Amino acid sequence: MQRVLTVRMAAKKAGLEKVPVIVKKFDSRDETIEYEYKMQLNSRRLTDGEYFAEFLKLDEIRRSNPNAQGSSDEAIGRQLNKSARQVCKMREIAKKADTSLLEKIQNGSISINKTHELIKTAEAKKKAGVI
Repeated sequence: MQRVLTVRMAAKKAGLEKVPVIVKKFDSRDETIEYEYKMQLNSRRLTDGEYFAEFLKLDEIRRSNPNAQGSSDEAIGRQLNKSARQVCKMREIAKKADTSLLEKIQNGSISINKTHELIKTAEAKKKAGVI
């Protein structure tokens, strides 16, 4: 809805009386949300924290949908314009990262790749008995 209001205001400011519109219909609320996420992601550059937050939302939608088809990492990757491997890293971070690491991702002080690397390093040290 926000996009419609923005386009309308811009058209009015430009002196246009008519604006072409594409009407989309969706079978479910989840399809609507997934489409809107994709549109938002394509329209701006996101930080790793924003990508991670979007991953969490999309992953929840996919897990709550019994009719979801295909690999969730691949499907979410397509929606986020990220590789399935990057989505796999985000999934692992969501499961294993402590609160302070999650906060650092959200505030932009650490990247998804660095967070994943720190988790893997800590696991290796624990397995080797260093920690």
